[in-house]
Order: sequence, then C-alpha cells, then structure tokens
Amino acid sequence: MVPLILYPGYPILYTKDMKLPNIATEFEMYGLVALDQTEDLARMFGLDMAQTSSLNQIESIQMLFGENVAKYTSGLILDPRSLLDVQVETEQRPGLIFRLLQSPAQLTAQATILPNWGVEAIKNNYGLAYINLPYHPKEENSLVKKKFVAETFDFCQYQGIDLILDLQLISPDGGKVHPENLLEVQLQAVQELRGFADLLALDYPGSALAAASITAELDKPWIVSSRDQNYGQFKEELRDSLASGARGFLIGRSLWNEMGKLRREDQSPDFDHIPEYIQTTVRDRVIELTRIIDETAKKED
Repeated sequence: MVPLILYPGYPILYTKDMKLPNIATEFEMYGLVALDQTEDLARMFGLDMAQTSSLNQIESIQMLFGENVAKYTSGLILDPRSLLDVQVETEQRPGLIFRLLQSPAQLTAQATILPNWGVEAIKNNYGLAYINLPYHPKEENSLVKKKFVAETFDFCQYQGIDLILDLQLISPDGGKVHPENLLEVQLQAVQELRGFADLLALDYPGSALAAASITAELDKPWIVSSRDQNYGQFKEELRDSLASGARGFLIGRSLWNEMGKLRREDQSPDFDHIPEYIQTTVRDRVIELTRIIDETAKKED
C-alpha cells in the first residue's frame, strides 16, 4: 500500500476531482514547478542515489523548494519516492501532480513505472499524473511509447484523473533535434500524441510564429517546458509562447541551474547557503513567471 502523501491541512482541498482546474491559476493559466527531478539533483552534486544519506540530502533540497515556491505557483510535480511535507500558509495552495515513470533516460524499449507506484496510487494521493516522454516520431521505439501513453491515458480516464504529457523531442538516435527540423518534428509528434493527454507540455518551438502553429494544431491547452536552458532564456521563450497561445509554463532545473556551485570543500551540498539561494533567487523567479502568465491572461479579457 502506497502511503498517503498530503500537505498539512490539505485533505479537504484534495478530495475534489483530480482535474486541470485544480492546477490552474485563478486566470486559468498553468504555472507548474517540477520538484521531481531527483536524478538531476543527484548528478548536480555528484550524489549516489543508492545511499540513504544522499537521498536525505536531495529530499532536504526538494523540501526547501516546496516550502519556498509552493504558494506562488499553481501546481507542483512531485517524486513519490520523496515525502514532501510542505507547510504552505495560504488558501491558494498548489495542486499536486505526481511523476509516474523512472528516469526518462531509462525509456528505451518501453516505459518503466516507478516501483510500488502507478495511476491508481496517484489517484489515492489526490493528484494528477505526469509523464516526461523523450520522443521522436521516427525513432525505433515510437510505437511502443505511443502504446504506453495511450494505455496510461485510458486508465487515467477510468480512474477519473487527468494526465499531463511532457513531450521532450529527441532525434531518432536519442540526441537533440536540429533547429531547422524542430517545428516539423514537433507538429508530427503533437499530431500523434495529442489525443492521449489532457495537457501537453512542449519544448519551445523556436519562435512565436512556430508556437502559433502549435496552438493552431491543438484543441487543448499546451504549456512551454524548460529543459537545460538558463532562466533568462526560458523567460523570453515563455513570453514568445504566451503571445502565440500557450497557457503557461513547466519549469524545473532552469530555476536552479546555478545551485550546483554551492558546495562545501568535500563537494557535498552547501546547506549553509542553499536555503538563502532558494528563498531569494528561486522564489523570485517563480513569482516572476507566475506574474507573466497571469498578466497575459488579464490582457486577453
């Protein structure tokens, strides 16, 4: 039995349907922060996830993120392997979204769900389901991946929860897509997978015009997802995407790329300075991004 993971005081809120409105701002935009990037944090600090002490350090960082950004965004993506007991002193609490899969790097022949986890467990924890899918329409495993996403979406519908698909474009050999081919590949991928998610998180298409083409192709909301770009670049990509119909953002390591420099002499995380970095830089970035998406929505009214 998977333990129930709830923030203190949250049970009443999360007895509602696990649908998109629960992770939207009051202006029906989506500001999602990914706190599930456990492997990225481990790599950043050279930590071994097989060691309990390393996992405890990672969880401490994730908790700091949650405690400082939760009330400024509309949804948090969590790793069910970490218990995030986040105190949020606000009525505008973020919706819960749970990662479903193992590290995307392990998505080869077939997707692998985290141990002792699944769609039913996500429902029992009052959250929405989240899949990060590296994908190319012409890769060897495209049919297997499409089948997995389609079956997962069907089961989510059966369980009464919504699914967020973070569609990360890759080349057929697993590398990056050439910028000249980006829009063509993205449109094909969206056409193939748009029926299997309630909300699509997509790579920045390359320009505002390309983003408009994505919006025209979809009959459901899409948001722009950060990858490995710096925060300043992602902010401008978000503005372009919003101007062309995107409904928000999903951001993870672009919020905290510089944090890897905060180490002690033994190269372990420097917990004397990491809290201040999260309380200032990371928090201010989340506030800024959420303000940007809500200001876009106000202009549309």
